[in-house]
Amino acid sequence: MDQKGEWLSDALRATFHFRKWNGVKFEGLHEAKGYMSQIMRAYPDWEGEQLPESFIIKIPTYSTTAEKAIDIPIDNENDNECQKTILLIKIFHRTESKIYELFEQLESPPVPTPRVYFNRNSSGTWNDEFSVLVMEDLGKYSTVDIVVGFNDMQMYAIVDAIVDLHVYSFTHNGWESVGFSLQELKETESIATILGALADRLKQRSPYHFGKIDMLMELLGKDDWSERYLISCHSGGIL
Repeated sequence: MDQKGEWLSDALRATFHFRKWNGVKFEGLHEAKGYMSQIMRAYPDWEGEQLPESFIIKIPTYSTTAEKAIDIPIDNENDNECQKTILLIKIFHRTESKIYELFEQLESPPVPTPRVYFNRNSSGTWNDEFSVLVMEDLGKYSTVDIVVGFNDMQMYAIVDAIVDLHVYSFTHNGWESVGFSLQELKETESIATILGALADRLKQRSPYHFGKIDMLMELLGKDDWSERYLISCHSGGIL
């Protein structure tokens, strides 16, 4: 990683009017390691008033480093599979990016989101084009392993937030531009297939906690419900 971090300096300059930028230290977050993104904490060495001590940097995994943003190597024998994975990661990052853009316009978003100081979504691989999110550091909050579980109040709060998000999506416009296009849906692995694989992994990890997850998968249906959902969303229909 570029220890001078000029790209980060440029990204933050519009929001924080600092006097001088001396560099930045990047630190990997082991407790927040993602399969689809590289998540780091950045400690800027800068001079000015009321400047945050740190930020969270999130970069899709198809970009190996922020200063080069080189796509992950493609194995010729699994070229098609790797291309599908890269496309899926790009779509997920683009979706997250657009959701933040959508919610930033609202005085009261349906769910709480971190403050985003820099939001770039790009399919490019050059220094000034790589996709990245620079967000406020929520390090004061703690993470909870899903197997260990939440207490009742935490669980109700999570379910309430999910309900609020769904109600908002049914009663407001703007969601048509978020997520997969019909063409992308055909070029990537079925969402139903992906969720099925994740359900199997959860069941293997903890049969006690996820022994009945098959019932959830049955409720979702055996057909490709994700494509049906997308078509209905684009046509303005209600599921």
